[in-house]
Amino acid sequence: MKLFDRFGKWILAGIILLAICLRLPYVSSVPSGFHADEAVFGYNAYSILKTGRDEYGRFLPLILESFGDSKAAVYSYLTIPSIFIFGLTEFAVRLPTVIFGVLLVLLAYLLVFSISKDKRLALVASFLSAISPLGIMLSRTQCDSLVSVFFFYVAIYAWFAWLEKRKGTYIVLLLIMMLLSFLTNVVTRLLAVPFFLLIGCVYWKSFNIQAKRTFTFVALVVIGTVISLSVGFAGNRFSQISVFSGRDVQLILDEEIREDGVFGMPHVLTRVVHNKAIAYVRYMVTNFASHLSSDFLFFQAEQPRREQIPHIGILLLVECPFLLIGIYEAFRKKLRYGMLSVAWFLLTPMTLSIISGETPNMHRFFFAMLPIHILVGLGIIAVWKEVIKRKIYIVCVVIVSAFILNVGYFIHQLFVHQPTHFPFYRGFAYKELVSKLPMYYDKYDHVVVTKGNESPYIYILFFGKYDPRSYQQSGSHRDLDYQGFGKYVFVPYDCPSFNGTTEMNIENDKEHTLLIRRGNCVLGDNDKIIDNVLWNDGSEAFQFVVYQDAPMVLTHE
Repeated sequence: MKLFDRFGKWILAGIILLAICLRLPYVSSVPSGFHADEAVFGYNAYSILKTGRDEYGRFLPLILESFGDSKAAVYSYLTIPSIFIFGLTEFAVRLPTVIFGVLLVLLAYLLVFSISKDKRLALVASFLSAISPLGIMLSRTQCDSLVSVFFFYVAIYAWFAWLEKRKGTYIVLLLIMMLLSFLTNVVTRLLAVPFFLLIGCVYWKSFNIQAKRTFTFVALVVIGTVISLSVGFAGNRFSQISVFSGRDVQLILDEEIREDGVFGMPHVLTRVVHNKAIAYVRYMVTNFASHLSSDFLFFQAEQPRREQIPHIGILLLVECPFLLIGIYEAFRKKLRYGMLSVAWFLLTPMTLSIISGETPNMHRFFFAMLPIHILVGLGIIAVWKEVIKRKIYIVCVVIVSAFILNVGYFIHQLFVHQPTHFPFYRGFAYKELVSKLPMYYDKYDHVVVTKGNESPYIYILFFGKYDPRSYQQSGSHRDLDYQGFGKYVFVPYDCPSFNGTTEMNIENDKEHTLLIRRGNCVLGDNDKIIDNVLWNDGSEAFQFVVYQDAPMVLTHE
């Protein structure tokens, strides 16, 4: 272990270099495709850079709106410098996440060392952060949740730095970083209050009077900020994902009550067995357990589908035994930071259990990755010490080989299998679609585009580098059904056709209309395919269809 003490800085530099190598190369194309949310943040950054306003003409907004959804605008502002340098490209949009993903590796070292005062553990946790499948995957996409967690971790680091040095600048830094975190993604707002309560429970007895007063002040400011950001338009996103706002639980409860009625169950007994209290608790317990399942952790993290890598969980499978050993070591040695890590790890899914839709979710769970790396690091160090003590060096070879093979398998799945695995969840075909549109745009008066795969308007704006001023002047919400801009009209069905499903305003102008339909639509008598676009698995994504006269059918009397 003296190696860590003598060459710690060089080891850390090597870990950061490794993190860069795993995150930056081919970032424009791996993961394949470009999700609509990425295009939203990128185009709005481009629009603000050019006009000072978002796509809807709002001046320097803090909240973006797209697809009826609210998004914090911080990531768009962080993207402006890279778009200014590299233009409106996938690389420019993803670059900020790459940078923050690499900085998180460095921050993991600093934060773990500030909590534990153990340089070896800090270096191991930093290394685990560098090779983390979830960290690598999210760092290679536009990911505002990763950036939000970065700001939150800096705030935590600032608190422990203040405890050590008692400089007021650290408290100022803490509050600024916490606010930036809240303005970047809604999940850290949800996790902040329980996390501060956890810190208070673990460390309160060790605080002196000054620390208790300062901690209370910080906690009250954080709670007040969370409450203020949870009302009005800024709080819309939380209401969209809260289980109490959705219908998931109520629909199941209604069905259970109906089935009791069919069986003839007494009404009083039905209400005792099937009520909202039981239904919501059951949903939240199930949701909590799903975050701790072996599938999500090690074998197949599925949500959101656009980030799914075949047969890859959020952790390397080889980390499993070390995670269990690390939890054991934390309690055996009564390590305060170890028990904090266990509680932090469990607190995250407990808090996320009140969220519905796309659960368990990789983006939201990223908040818990650092305590997991601490626990895995404790397990690795414990095994390492035992191996050195017993001089069973073959175990070291086996462990190192297992990590290399596991990381190699993950990279293979990411670069080889992910591009063709469910490509339609990442909007892969839209770039080629938009690249072909200029060949036909001037030849037709109307271009009717299906919204069957995803809302296409943002891809036309992004890949077409559509002038923000022109789009703003066309009026807000041009992506709604039967709306559009320029010659584009967006329709809510998969297969617009010249046999009855084109819009009334172009019914008498079929010869000058181009239809963009989903792939594999059945052709009507008046439909003629002139071009198409494929998904990267070879299946048809879009058809370019024009009008043709139907063949005359001869009848015999």
